[in-house]
Amino acid sequence: HISHSTIDADWLTFLPQNIDECNEGTHNCGSNARCVNEPQSFSCHCDQGFSGNGIVCQDVDECALQTDNCHFNAECINTNGSYVCFCKMGYFWDGVNCTNNNECNEGSHNCHGNATCEDNDGSFNCTCKPGYSGNGTDCEDIDECIKDEDNNCSPNAVCNNKIGTHECVCKAGYRGNGTHCDDIDECTDLTPPLRCRGVGQGCTNYPGGYRCNCISPGQQLTDDESGCVDVMAAVQGQILITNQVFLADYNDPRSAAYFQITQVIIIQLTGLFRRTATLRSKFLSITILGLFQGSVGVDYVVTFNDTSGVNNEIIQEELVGALNTTNNDTFPGGLQISSDLTFQDYDECNPTGSNPTPVCGHNATCVNRNISYDCVCDEGFVNNGTSCIRCSDGGHGCHEHASCNETEGSFVCTCNAGYSGDGISCEVLQFR
Repeated sequence: HISHSTIDADWLTFLPQNIDECNEGTHNCGSNARCVNEPQSFSCHCDQGFSGNGIVCQDVDECALQTDNCHFNAECINTNGSYVCFCKMGYFWDGVNCTNNNECNEGSHNCHGNATCEDNDGSFNCTCKPGYSGNGTDCEDIDECIKDEDNNCSPNAVCNNKIGTHECVCKAGYRGNGTHCDDIDECTDLTPPLRCRGVGQGCTNYPGGYRCNCISPGQQLTDDESGCVDVMAAVQGQILITNQVFLADYNDPRSAAYFQITQVIIIQLTGLFRRTATLRSKFLSITILGLFQGSVGVDYVVTFNDTSGVNNEIIQEELVGALNTTNNDTFPGGLQISSDLTFQDYDECNPTGSNPTPVCGHNATCVNRNISYDCVCDEGFVNNGTSCIRCSDGGHGCHEHASCNETEGSFVCTCNAGYSGDGISCEVLQFR
């Protein structure tokens, strides 16, 4: 008799035994797969992030397939069996999202010190400040004064470049803010110091300048232009400036161009006469009569305070001598003149240009003399020392108790009867 328990045990020994291939490592699942034991067998399943039949499992590129869950401001980087998310440059992870990083506020930008930083989504822009040029990371100062179109200075102003900017300063003789400059009329301007206010002085305004003159042709300005002194001799001269081109504006004595070049000519001619051997002690001043074509021709008048030793020949000789001391007949100011100098008597009675005619007064005529002039009384008039008069006109200066009697070219005062004296002064006769 075989017990039941014995029969069961024997029967079990003949049943198929389940083998766990997964534990025993006898499966053929791929390295990126997991083994699942099953009755009398096993199955292979690719790990998450891989796909295949379990025996062969290939990485799934979630980034390429866009099955990742990276933030839209992050970059997806595939790894073996997975992926990682990195916030893009210009963003940082705040724990939930990739948030814009403000490099301008944080100072993490690379903008130049003379540039402005402007933040944008995920990046920033560098822009050179006004007055600078470059790409924003490198900015250099712009010299706005090199080209007129780069500055807003007036044509009558000087442009001074400054780092990152420029300034406009009105030239001498002009007034304004630099972008707009108006000519100062020095002849009427009451801002100290007052110009050309000496006795007998006149004033001519020019664009950007002025020139003082003496109203009487018999006088010329002192060296400091504070007053006028008598002229004893005047000679007209002519020079030719060979290294200058005649401009149309030179035809207008009130133009800025005329004023500028004649100012230079006056200074240079003055210096030339003051280098002469003997004339320098008598020299007073230079007056420009006008400019003419032929390079640039100059008509001028030179005045002296003494007539002795002043004539055309001496002036010619001494001026050529002084000119030979210059560099190739070139003034220190750069004006080159022809050595062919000409001189003639200046006719004060028929002046050239804007020069005034001598005021000889009524009943007198201006008569030109060599290097000077005289005021000659008209026929029938006599000179009483200040003007030309006739006895019948009064003004003769005779005493009220005297009579005026005209003579040849003059007159005499004779005390009336009962008076004694020279006619200018008459007293009652005293009888004893």
